[in-house]
Amino acid sequence: MSGAIEKIKEKAKGCSSSHSILHRHAFAMKKIPPFIKEVLDETVKIINFIKLRPKNNWLFKILCDDMSSLHTSLLLHTEIRWISRGKVEGFKKKLKYWVESIKTRSLDCFPLTKGFGEELESDIPADILNEFEVHLLRLIDAFNTYFPKRMH
Repeated sequence: MSGAIEKIKEKAKGCSSSHSILHRHAFAMKKIPPFIKEVLDETVKIINFIKLRPKNNWLFKILCDDMSSLHTSLLLHTEIRWISRGKVEGFKKKLKYWVESIKTRSLDCFPLTKGFGEELESDIPADILNEFEVHLLRLIDAFNTYFPKRMH
């Protein structure tokens, strides 16, 4: 038990503790396929470059407005939100749905990926879709490990 938790429990006798989502995030990142981790690392660098410089953030907003984007701001990599158990269970179901969609090569729930294939005027290569499927299956396993379904 860490020093901070121990001190809190001394003051609040009925208090309980649990690991934070940050630890779970760190564990999940260890299991991510290398090519996806590389893309995510680069994405985090780009987002932080934009967010940490006010002028870049302002220019990014203007660019998004000019492109009629639905979203005009970015979250810093460190802006992780806590997830309630209900949302976790819903997200697990969504992950399973996505896996089934990839298996059937139905990319309607991945509009950017589908649009990319349409721009190329070809299907997304099967090996890329397989990598997506493997990653989603690993995410499901990780979520089941870190957020086991409780029996009531």
